[in-house]
Amino acid sequence: AAAAAAAPAAPVRPRSTSPEHARRCALEVGSAREAQRLCARCGWLANRERILPRLVYRDASGALVHWVAECPRAEQPWGLGCIPCAEQARRSGGAASAGGCAFACFGFGRAAGGRRQPLLVKALLRHGNHAAGQRSEHQRIIRPNDAHRDAVRVFGGQQVDWVELPGPSGRASASPATALREAEDDMSPGLGEVL
Repeated sequence: AAAAAAAPAAPVRPRSTSPEHARRCALEVGSAREAQRLCARCGWLANRERILPRLVYRDASGALVHWVAECPRAEQPWGLGCIPCAEQARRSGGAASAGGCAFACFGFGRAAGGRRQPLLVKALLRHGNHAAGQRSEHQRIIRPNDAHRDAVRVFGGQQVDWVELPGPSGRASASPATALREAEDDMSPGLGEVL
């Protein structure tokens, strides 16, 4: 047992860069579009500019900041995570204390068992309490994510249910519910909640 403990650790291979990953993934599945549909990382890379503005909270200074980020450690597999939830988990003893939340350990969208996983946009929205059914006090049909809300509050932040973004014409969206439905439809090409 002592000899096993003294054995050097296997070398860690840094994960591929995003452009390298996208090229390899597109070659493996036949096209970039198919890779974006089948692979969470490719879907994120292709659509993050449209998704990211919705995934925010208000920090202690009142500024809107993104709660989602890619795994910051190059020696770990790619995945998305929640910055406030990860920090809360770190302070309270690790990701296990966050109830096994993939966002707390930057594991959301990570390929499991070598198999690609599609990007689940609605799961991103639900984690941050941005889904339409989480926001309305009168028609709340999706349980709010209390752990995320509490993690944001611990750091002096405030939950943001909706961010008014300009539509394609430059005008604000007609209504938050309509705009979110349109955004979810845009980001989900016929696959329900899968991108």
